[in-house]
Amino acid sequence: MKKEDVYKKLTDAVVSGDEKLSTATAHDAISMELDAYECIQQGLNKGMQIVSDLYEQRKVFVPQILRSARAMNMAVEILKPHLEVDSKSSGTVVLGVVEGDIHDIGKNLVKLLCEAAGYTVVDLGKSVTKDAFVASVKDSSPQVVGMSSLMTTSMVGMPDVIAAVREVDGNIKIIIGGGAVSQSYADTIGADGYADDAAKAVKLIGKLVGA
Repeated sequence: MKKEDVYKKLTDAVVSGDEKLSTATAHDAISMELDAYECIQQGLNKGMQIVSDLYEQRKVFVPQILRSARAMNMAVEILKPHLEVDSKSSGTVVLGVVEGDIHDIGKNLVKLLCEAAGYTVVDLGKSVTKDAFVASVKDSSPQVVGMSSLMTTSMVGMPDVIAAVREVDGNIKIIIGGGAVSQSYADTIGADGYADDAAKAVKLIGKLVGA
């Protein structure tokens, strides 16, 4: 089996929410000595992007997203110990799902890939308040703050977070992601960037911090 076949099986497993397929394929990847980061990026991440796109098109709903997330997470747990983590710190990143939203699938994947790239990640979790973002910026002095939102009802809180965070640090970079937002929305609210999947988010962070 070629590595491209493994990537596709991981993608298909996530899209279909097939936990048995995702775990079996992750084990296959390890036995084939494939790069764990590439399996996550080229396989699992692509699958979640497809599911996210389908959600935006209202072709799938929250239960399907949760099934896909479970399938992805089970594969990630198998692959994670085999990630080659950069031992040199690339900087600090604060991540959180904005208040009113509890969907943290994308945020968790961004965290994983950021850690593999050598970033110190402060994970605030889900439904994070403006004050919690501000407190974290004061405590950890990050280079980048990343906010995500899957629900349109929660994205409206992003401008307030940006304003509050920049009162603490006017030089901090702020990025957004998630099914509810877009590049145009990022431009509108004054964010420094937008990424529509985890791999692109890590590249964007690297670009913003000059890595």
